[in-house]
Amino acid sequence: MMDEQEKGRIHRKKNNIQPRRKKQSIVIWSVVAMATVMFLLLVLPLLQESNTENEEIVPAVGLYEDIEKVQLKVLQEKALEDGKIEYLIEINNDTNRVIHQPTLTFSFEVKLEKGRGENPFKYSTDLGLEIEPGQKMKIPLKVDVSLLNQEKIDPDHIMLELKGYLDELELENLFHIGRSISNVEGDRQWKKL
Repeated sequence: MMDEQEKGRIHRKKNNIQPRRKKQSIVIWSVVAMATVMFLLLVLPLLQESNTENEEIVPAVGLYEDIEKVQLKVLQEKALEDGKIEYLIEINNDTNRVIHQPTLTFSFEVKLEKGRGENPFKYSTDLGLEIEPGQKMKIPLKVDVSLLNQEKIDPDHIMLELKGYLDELELENLFHIGRSISNVEGDRQWKKL
């Protein structure tokens, strides 16, 4: 006579029933393999991206010598009826290189206990597609000074910045120059109309 264990074994063999442990281990290994593949697919692009961020960008040859020939000036300031002030700014590209995608940024310097500092609040304007070699541009810029804290800004000290690309739209040709311009007694840089 057969005991219960033998009957169960014969029944499983006859009906081709696998023990549960083998099915569970196959499912577990399948899940682990899928998780590993998904992890690699998600992490590898991030690792590649972080490697490209660490690459040093070397400026184009002659970039700094030519960039010194770009001049920024405030020619005049004029009070408008609506309370704004219009500044006439001149950019002179005295290089033999084209400036692509130029952006002009204007700000008043901030008064500090010991001098002046950079103002995080700036006016920016795109100047078109390019500035040709030897070209002078005059840009009227209206500034609403009523939005600024008059006790903290110094309207006689202006910071002008120019960003763009020299010659080609390549990262190594990107430049950023700035000029602090003063309009105090004995150092008049622009006319007040």
